[in-house]
Amino acid sequence: MSSPTSKKVPKLEALFYLTAIFCSLLIYSGDEIAWHIPAIIFLLSALRLSIYILNQKYFYSGILLAFNSIFCGFVLWVVANQSNILFEPIFDFTVFRDQYLRKAAIVMTLATSTTWLTWRMIVYQGRLTRSANRLEVLQQSLNYFARFSFANGLALHCLSLIAIVYFASINTTILELPYPTNLGRHSISGEFLKIPVFLSFVAYLIIVTRDVRLGRTLTVIGPLNFLFILAVSMIYLFIVGSRGLCVFLWMTLGAINIYISSRARRKSITGPTFILFALWGYLVFPSLRAEIWSADGFTSLTYIFGIDVTFGEGGGNKSSLAEIPLLGQSLFHLLYVIDLIALGNSRDGLTFINLIPQIIPDFLDPSGSIRPINDNWLLSEYYFHGGGFLSIANAYWNGGLIFVALFCIILTGLCSVVDKWFISSRYGPVYTLIYYFWVPVFTIQLAYGIQGLSRVFQIIMFARIVGPFMMGIERRRPTEDLNT
Repeated sequence: MSSPTSKKVPKLEALFYLTAIFCSLLIYSGDEIAWHIPAIIFLLSALRLSIYILNQKYFYSGILLAFNSIFCGFVLWVVANQSNILFEPIFDFTVFRDQYLRKAAIVMTLATSTTWLTWRMIVYQGRLTRSANRLEVLQQSLNYFARFSFANGLALHCLSLIAIVYFASINTTILELPYPTNLGRHSISGEFLKIPVFLSFVAYLIIVTRDVRLGRTLTVIGPLNFLFILAVSMIYLFIVGSRGLCVFLWMTLGAINIYISSRARRKSITGPTFILFALWGYLVFPSLRAEIWSADGFTSLTYIFGIDVTFGEGGGNKSSLAEIPLLGQSLFHLLYVIDLIALGNSRDGLTFINLIPQIIPDFLDPSGSIRPINDNWLLSEYYFHGGGFLSIANAYWNGGLIFVALFCIILTGLCSVVDKWFISSRYGPVYTLIYYFWVPVFTIQLAYGIQGLSRVFQIIMFARIVGPFMMGIERRRPTEDLNT
């Protein structure tokens, strides 16, 4: 069946292309005002096309186009308001030039246009396959955990808590060395530090799904379940100092709790609480991490649970890019590489070549060979940038606009493939579960470099291989529904 919005797409698509070209030409020519109207039309049409893709259940493709559109809008806003931007020491404002900002706007316009065009050519033929009810498959995935007992869940929780406390006692923590220097002083691999967190995650799902299957609310085990996983994840956060895993874990558990509560028709504050912790970890912890390493790290509970960071003085009504999470640092990633390319410093495609040795897990590399340095670290040799690396900027560093276009074509192609596997319903609940859970990771990794994105697709490809095998096992076992 054709989509209810499919007839509207061709006209909107033409408007999208025309305004993209017109806007880019005006920005390139140095125009000050005339490009504003076509830019607004371009961004609105891009966001509408993103919604269209999401409505077709192509979630990764839709998120990719929406991310590029939103960041493109942010860059265009900075170009139009560059005289009202507060200069702050956290960024190197020597690259904050009108010429570079306009080039950044053209880069993002190209990335947004290429993303839609690639998806259009690969997927859209006027008629799209209607997807199955994937929430039913998601629930089937959660039913796996309900087969274990409360004792199994509590035992796993205890094991994970003991393990993480032991690891904390033998490892140098963020309290003694700043992140990421502390990572090099750990006595065991960082991958093994994640095992207790994973075990606690499984334990939490066992208890909460078992609780729902029995149709009752646990008065004692329920709060213990929450406290166990919060304690394990918090200890991990302060051992390692990297918030990515914990933010992803809390967002996932928040979504699962909200979903299960709605299915069980009972109210629960646990889901929103997990999401609030995720927001705290994402927005506040980086500042807290720096404060912890200072002498008076724990002198103020107000600081721990609130943002109290001031950059620059006498800003007046000027806008602070440092106060805009993710977007400010991503803009400067792009400005930094534009400056490097202008100076003749290019990666010349090495980013993509280095992915081959970089994506091999440590435990599968018995040689212990030294791997190529991540581009995020290489960029820090030229500019202090506070971590992360906008993937579009990472691609641009390899040779300019042509690499941006090629990267967007490849990335959109990969997203379309994993979305098609999802829609086909042939790869079972394991693939569906990983597909859903990895959505927030994929979104964040778009601002954290190409190597991080490759890890996302590694996991999804693994689920694609394992999924059919797990379906075969499932056919030979009786199932228990969460609502029975």
